[in-house]
Amino acid sequence: MTETPEVEAVLKRMRVPSHDRLLVLGCFERPATLYMHQVRALNLIYALRETSLPPETTLAVVGAGGAGVTAAAAAILGWRVSIFDRLGGNVLAFAGADTSKRWLHPHIYEWPEDGKDRSDAGLCIMDWREGPASDVIPGLRRQWARARDRYSIERSRFGPSSSMFTKCHCRVCS
Repeated sequence: MTETPEVEAVLKRMRVPSHDRLLVLGCFERPATLYMHQVRALNLIYALRETSLPPETTLAVVGAGGAGVTAAAAAILGWRVSIFDRLGGNVLAFAGADTSKRWLHPHIYEWPEDGKDRSDAGLCIMDWREGPASDVIPGLRRQWARARDRYSIERSRFGPSSSMFTKCHCRVCS
């Protein structure tokens, strides 16, 4: 499959120099909102799909935050996925931050553009609505759990730091 200029641009922006098979998702990008990280994750998975990676490909996703979980959930529809997180435990832990006082709105940085007052993210996967992070996060975790269970993803702890390891053994066509 021929890569379009848009796909090439996404991959070039996320590729680590001198490491062709290593991509970094939005590490230094702004704005750094949950929604924008998810959009970057979906753009990356789309770009990878357009490169015609074979179905036996295994993708390693480092980080089980909003971007990592969204990328993994989208990627399991075509490849085996391993997801690693230094915190272990629940996905979307937001580095252990107190989420009871944080309000999340998917389009906050797009105001006052027309239509950007919508309360839903409008994503094709791992979608959510504005609200306290303490409400949004459990909803995203439920969506992740459904995807994980549907595609037989195995979770186990490993290593001295009690990091989380999740591995999908399925090969589902996209």
